[in-house]
Amino acid sequence: MENERKNVIHMGNFDSMEDFLASGTPVAQYAPQTSLGAWKKLAEKAKKENPMNLRPDIAYCIVLNPDKEKETRIREEYAKLGIDTPLEIFKAVDGKNPQVNFNYNLFEGWKIRSQNDFWNREITQGEVGCALSHLSIWMTASQQGFGSVLILEEDFKVLRPWPDAEFAWPENWDWQYTMLYLGRNAVKPDKRKLTDYLVEPDYSYTTHAYLLTAAGVQRLLEQNFQNYICAVDEFLPATYTDHPRGDMDFVYQDTFCASVIDHVIGQTSNSESSTTENTDSAENYKTPSATPISKSERLYPELFDISDWEAWKKRWIHESARTKEWDLITDEPVTDVFTFPIFTKEFCEKIIQEAEHCAQWERKRHEFYPTTDMLLEKFGFDEIYHKVLVEYVYPMAKHMWQIEGSIWDDLESENFMIKYDANVQGHLSLHHDNGSISCVLALNDDFKGGGTYFWRQKKLHNGAVGHISVHPSVITHRHGGRPVEEGQRFIIVSFCNKRR
Repeated sequence: MENERKNVIHMGNFDSMEDFLASGTPVAQYAPQTSLGAWKKLAEKAKKENPMNLRPDIAYCIVLNPDKEKETRIREEYAKLGIDTPLEIFKAVDGKNPQVNFNYNLFEGWKIRSQNDFWNREITQGEVGCALSHLSIWMTASQQGFGSVLILEEDFKVLRPWPDAEFAWPENWDWQYTMLYLGRNAVKPDKRKLTDYLVEPDYSYTTHAYLLTAAGVQRLLEQNFQNYICAVDEFLPATYTDHPRGDMDFVYQDTFCASVIDHVIGQTSNSESSTTENTDSAENYKTPSATPISKSERLYPELFDISDWEAWKKRWIHESARTKEWDLITDEPVTDVFTFPIFTKEFCEKIIQEAEHCAQWERKRHEFYPTTDMLLEKFGFDEIYHKVLVEYVYPMAKHMWQIEGSIWDDLESENFMIKYDANVQGHLSLHHDNGSISCVLALNDDFKGGGTYFWRQKKLHNGAVGHISVHPSVITHRHGGRPVEEGQRFIIVSFCNKRR
């Protein structure tokens, strides 16, 4: 595949392709003719007719420097699959001069002593561009909410029509794939045969044709690949099997991967013609400086506008909290766990959407009790949230616990949103927090199960939407997140400590 990549497409702020194009936002030169709304209607129709949704909602083809001739050739080849899934030409990221709107770093220490020619050299610029292109598509697919997505590289070659029947899955199986290879280079023998048409693969190369479910996309994004960019066909196998390189064992193996036995899509290039491999080393290549999500990308700019602080509070802070009558509005559902309504439901709904739009979820920030979370600073809300803690939460805590001293007026806080997902990470084991006091803001209630269980007190607390609970972080209040049985649970957590 050619991999000098350029320009990432993000359409999360627009309801349709027409609106997106009319906005003047830079896009790939050859966007699909069908509106986003039509795509989603098509996907819903397919799901009703075929509950397993064996055909993707959308297909992306990564293309270096696309032009009319390339597009025509690619669309003619794609038509041989015989499916009506829309195809989007995705203008690739240039590995020599990457232009992306998220932060990333290269895999440190990739070059090792090895007989493997892919490991005994530095990561190439082409591999950087290729990896960033795939990662950008995962982000876009997540933002658009597609149920499944087919990802192709421009050197793909259709070997046979789309075989719906081969992707069928036994109803009695509780193991369902989140990623499906339509063609690959098997480096190790397959783990097992799944059906007459599918196998569970072991370590495999090439990413010229694979399908991801929505859960598959989400799990890949939560690997935080942008922090250790390397060849994407080294990263993907590490998410579903033991990677031969020991230094890849930090990657979570939570991708359920399958592969067709009889390849549906092949590849025209090889190691000699591929510009992924045959490009300069990225050893002396500087990654771009940090670029937080821009103001123009925000879904709800009004959440971030505190030019009139009193007006902001009137709109987003719950009327009870604004009274600051702590003895009246504060409850104690668990011993020394105080809770009160602080934000409106509208705020909670919109802050979840902002976080999902940012899509920079991580799972490795906390060494011993990792969660799927995102620092509020990732989408520019940390300072505002801290301001709310200082004005409302810390005064309540001082009053209810009768704490003395000005040191408690402005604690330092680590503020982050956690996402518990029944299909990814639904719970958190018992633990103590890293702080003096901990705050938990409930953002939604459209899930089953969940809640914070306090082990010593033998009590479960599941806060109402917009209510914040405050408890001692250590010693007395060991706690954990009960499993979410269905849906997703979102909370904002703050670890608060005295300033040094």
